[in-house]
Amino acid sequence: MDAGMYDVNVAQGVIPEPNWPDKSLSELLQLCFQTRLIDSIDHPILKRLRGQL
Repeated sequence: MDAGMYDVNVAQGVIPEPNWPDKSLSELLQLCFQTRLIDSIDHPILKRLRGQL
């Protein structure tokens, strides 16, 4: 690494394709973030960052 070179490791076997869920990106984001979404300028987190709470 000091010479600006990297060691390359190649996979030793066949890596299968991932098994993706039958959900849209929107559904996955909703599932992941649930109520942790800032959806307005009056969100409590934004108010706290502005010093309004």
